[in-house]
Amino acid sequence: MRRAFVAVTASLAILAACGGSDGRGSDGGSIAPAATAAGATTTAALPGEPFTDPDGSYTLLVSPDWTEQFAAAPAKGIEVWQVAPSVDGFAANVNVITQDAPGLDLDGYLAASTKNMAPMTVLSSDIVTVGDRRLGLVDYSGTPAGTTRALHFLGVVDVRDGTAALATLTATEDAFTTLRPTIERYLLTLARA
Repeated sequence: MRRAFVAVTASLAILAACGGSDGRGSDGGSIAPAATAAGATTTAALPGEPFTDPDGSYTLLVSPDWTEQFAAAPAKGIEVWQVAPSVDGFAANVNVITQDAPGLDLDGYLAASTKNMAPMTVLSSDIVTVGDRRLGLVDYSGTPAGTTRALHFLGVVDVRDGTAALATLTATEDAFTTLRPTIERYLLTLARA
């Protein structure tokens, strides 16, 4: 079952462990220049292996440092990778979901999602261009409902043909600052298939 943007990110925030794969990018690891939230462009190659959603809905370059934790996902159809060691029972993770978004383009999806983020605080919501794709980039933080741990999130979304693919970094505040520069580059490889 596909879940809403806010509900899934909040439920994934409470995961204690996550995971990833190793390998090479589809062209041996090189990645086209990618925009970042700060507007900088980087052309350095990212190591990793392209992951294709089992349903064929999206692709994402996965770092060789990530560990697959698909069994830890709160629902079928959500892929989860642990991206850092567990600290105090929580492991920073990247999770990816797809959901129906009938009648919404990227702008509409971002507007609807960021409007309904409570109890989270949206820190920024932007649209970035990576190659020929427009992606939504949402930075938000807060304590998900039903938990006591404050977390920081970075979501990247690609919307096409009535379906949204959403990749989210979930981490503690301390870990987020360290992880974001690298993880954001991987999240920006997200592409609706």
